Amino acid sequence: MPRASFLPLSVSRTSLLSNRSDAGFRGLLYDLFALTAILETARKEFAVKIDVAPSQYSMIRVVAERHRHGGITVSEVARTLQLHNSFVVLQTGLLVKKGILMRTPNPRDKRSVLLRLSRKGEQLVATIAPTTVLVNDLFFGWMNKEDFKHFSAIIAELVERGPAALDTLRSALPASTRRRRNIKDAATPKRLVNSIAQP
Repeated sequence: MPRASFLPLSVSRTSLLSNRSDAGFRGLLYDLFALTAILETARKEFAVKIDVAPSQYSMIRVVAERHRHGGITVSEVARTLQLHNSFVVLQTGLLVKKGILMRTPNPRDKRSVLLRLSRKGEQLVATIAPTTVLVNDLFFGWMNKEDFKHFSAIIAELVERGPAALDTLRSALPASTRRRRNIKDAATPKRLVNSIAQP
């Protein structure tokens, strides 16, 4: 019969333990895994509605935010979504070919162009806007302003600490346990790709 104390702790900080148990912390991780899957599924559903890839949907949303302000550069899109510039160039190029985005000269930098929504892009964003509001209100609307501010700060901090945590994971695992095959998604955030890809 297994000993009651068989399961080692997954965290050591006392602030993350309750009565010397990490059960609450492990429950949080399981919820975060579930939340990640829910968010990704929602993004895929929205993407399907307008016939684009999930990563392209995110780029369309970012471009839409700056559409009325003259547009946004590829570098700014990549920085906002934490993706590689080359990946954003490829995907936004496909969206231009689809007639969803358009490129215009950048008056502040002749070496770059600005991305904006085309008329078709505007119509697609407008088409899903009511559903976007409905889903987001249902998902996040239970928070008050302080809850939202606190939650946003926590998520931003977790994203900031993610690459260092992955570096630690890779350095702590024996080399024989690491898979060398390329299993990362093309739209994995740039900072995490850099961390994962390091030898």
